[in-house]
Amino acid sequence: MSAKRKAAPPPRPAALKAFPNAVWNGEFWRDGEFWFDERTADKAAAFFPNHLVFTEGEWAGRPFVLEDWEEHDIVRPVFGWKRADGTRRFRRCFVWIARKNGKTELAAGIALLILVGDAEMGGQVFSIASDESQAKIVFTKASNMAVRTPVLAQKLECLGKVIYCPELNGSFRPLSGKPKGKHGLNMSGLVGDEIHEWPTGDLYTFVHDSAAARRSAISSLAVLPLRVSIMRSLFTRSISTWALKSCSEPGPYSSICTG
Repeated sequence: MSAKRKAAPPPRPAALKAFPNAVWNGEFWRDGEFWFDERTADKAAAFFPNHLVFTEGEWAGRPFVLEDWEEHDIVRPVFGWKRADGTRRFRRCFVWIARKNGKTELAAGIALLILVGDAEMGGQVFSIASDESQAKIVFTKASNMAVRTPVLAQKLECLGKVIYCPELNGSFRPLSGKPKGKHGLNMSGLVGDEIHEWPTGDLYTFVHDSAAARRSAISSLAVLPLRVSIMRSLFTRSISTWALKSCSEPGPYSSICTG
């Protein structure tokens, strides 16, 4: 009798185009010690059109349908890739994007996804920028999204300077541009905007380091803090060298960079 023929692998997901070494092992796509959780990636991508809407201009009220590059280069890889222990492969995501391409909406949506989708008890999600007014832009966008869809409007309370999730005792709020007075934070998610305008990476580093104890098991999945930083352009001369260094920095907080 002839040996059984191996089943052909499923079509290669578009989210794996930046991972040429990923191979199908009969159960899932694997890249060395890491594996791609398509179910989690599907849920993350579906969160945007199912629970978020645009809030301004001609698109106001329409479902937040991700552009291909947003879905396959950012959302699916960041939320889908896992380590052997089920935690995220990527702990930081640096995005370079030109103006008027929806970076604020994307950052706001990701912040809400971390707050609600991770289902982490006591989660603390923050928005940071060069100053508090800039950080509030992402936060305000997230607030406007949250009150316009039934599920989020029921789950979240928008209280001016904080978006609160009573069910999880979690919150999302903006921070001022300086690390002073930020003691006691325990970050589970962070979105940073307009990094090219940041004079230093002090606030980022301070908030980043506050996540050292953040490792909670949720629905048999241990989730760790995620940082998502949005830059306007890779070619801005004033871009912080610390950001570029962090983007390529090896170690436990590995990064995914796209632009």
